[in-house]
Amino acid sequence: EELHTLLTKAEIPGPYVLVGHSLGGVYVRLFAHRYPNEVVGMVLVDSSHEEQMLRAPEAFVKFDKASMQKMARQMEVCKPFAALGAFALLPSRVPADSFMPKAAKEAYQAMAAKDTTFLETVIAEGKAIDESLAQALAAHIKTLGNIPLVVLSRGGAVLPPDAGLSSEVIEQFDAGWQQMQLELASLSPKGKRVVVEESGHYIHLQL
Repeated sequence: EELHTLLTKAEIPGPYVLVGHSLGGVYVRLFAHRYPNEVVGMVLVDSSHEEQMLRAPEAFVKFDKASMQKMARQMEVCKPFAALGAFALLPSRVPADSFMPKAAKEAYQAMAAKDTTFLETVIAEGKAIDESLAQALAAHIKTLGNIPLVVLSRGGAVLPPDAGLSSEVIEQFDAGWQQMQLELASLSPKGKRVVVEESGHYIHLQL
């Protein structure tokens, strides 16, 4: 609804081709489900799936929640420094995902260092992930209609071997993730899945 309002007020006319990465893939599918006549195509970039945590190994779920909580704490600690302008002088001190390419990481850190708005938004979105996935699950999206749909899936692992999880858990999660990517591609008779070999989760940044 927020995206629809934004597009309307910005006077960006439809119909739209929506592109969603990670959790953004859930958002654009919900958008298409709610406003089907306004969407004529979609690209999902290693998109999240509403059942991903229901299907994931218990050890991975615990690891993921702990990681999200750690990130939120780091962001909260950073907010006062951002408000004072300290990070503007040294943006490299802003915590960032180690998987991000150098240029993207620096851009992310620059945005976060500017003021507290970006950090507050990241924290709020992180806290709402479970609710967002639950909303998508409740929508029971079984089809996106007869629209062109491209699902780009990472070929590389989402976590490094030293992440603190066993190789069995990581392999089990990866196998489930790839199965869910296939399911997303099946949401349209024009759906096509492309595995981007050697790329991690940030396909759009790592190519």
